[in-house]
Formats: sequence, C-alpha cells, structure tokens
Amino acid sequence: MRSVRSVVAGLLIWLLCTAMLSASAAGIFRGFVVEAPPAEARSGWIYVNSPKGMMRRVKVSRARVYYSQAVPLSLRNPRPSKSLVSGTEVRVTAEQDGDGEWNASEIEILRLRHRPRSRIS
Repeated sequence: MRSVRSVVAGLLIWLLCTAMLSASAAGIFRGFVVEAPPAEARSGWIYVNSPKGMMRRVKVSRARVYYSQAVPLSLRNPRPSKSLVSGTEVRVTAEQDGDGEWNASEIEILRLRHRPRSRIS
C-alpha cells in the first residue's frame, strides 16, 4: 500500500512539473508599431518597440484589436486591425510560446500614428 502511494505521489509531482515547464509566459506591454525588417515581413505579424527600446515580434492574426476611448471616433477605421501601421501606439496582451514568439490575444490601439498637418496657403 505504501509503495502505491509513493508511485502516485511521484506521478503527481512529475505531472505538475511537466505542466509548469510547458506553460507559456503571459504579458502585457506597450509600445509603437514599427516596420518589419524586409527579410522578416509577414502577414499576421507586427513589430512593437517599447519606450525602453525592447523590440518584440507579435502574432496578431487571432487577436481582438480595438481602439482606446482616447482615439477619436472620426479617426477610427471600421476594421481596427488596419490601423496597426508604423507609428501607432498599442498595448498588447499576449502569451509567449515555447519558441519565444508572442501570440497576442488583445491589442488596444492607444494612439494613431502622427499625421502631418495640412497647410493652407
């Protein structure tokens, strides 16, 4: 009876350790969308550069993309994912997989890219 308990306890510990090792890291980070290097540009991915200079490649194909309340309604695209262009400020909620890639579940558009003002002459 004692050996059965030891085996069961050992299996439970092994399963718990295996689950912890295979778990992905979750995170929330913000930054600006930047253009992908030409050799790495792919549909469904963006690059986000944080204010401290940390660059992350983020898979956005399955993410829920939405606008912050601070973004004026008049500037919003009916398809928010179309606003994920260079210069747009975002907050990303994502999980990092075993390969180190970030898979976004949510992307909040905080501010649209800076647009040049039109000059009236």
